Amino acid sequence: MIPVNQTITNFRNGNCIQACVASIFELELNEVPNFMEYGIDRFDMIIIEFCNRFGLYPMDLEIKDNEKGKNILKGLYSIGIGLSPRGNLEDQHHGVVCYEGKIIHDPFENMVGLYNNKILIHTLFIVKDPSLWKF
Repeated sequence: MIPVNQTITNFRNGNCIQACVASIFELELNEVPNFMEYGIDRFDMIIIEFCNRFGLYPMDLEIKDNEKGKNILKGLYSIGIGLSPRGNLEDQHHGVVCYEGKIIHDPFENMVGLYNNKILIHTLFIVKDPSLWKF
């Protein structure tokens, strides 16, 4: 994981998810689409298409903060999605990079994380064909 910061910080087409994906995939920001530019209706399709190029599938999981949840995330990077501490706290979400369920990088310039550091959803990147995965 190489930290990449977001360059667009508004809630309409902010690129925190683009920066999180670039960080986890160790890519330059311009090598990853700003998924929000396509609108929320096409967001899922665009991120799936992007991940498909790497043989991966983005899977969203709501993981409880307990021992079982911690085991699911063991050794994995994910994008943690939660409420932004900079918005109205009802529908303005933000993404951060997590490792084993803990926030390790906030792509926002002042790195304040998520409201109450509460992750609502983890986006994991799952190998589509495990037979192609090299250890």
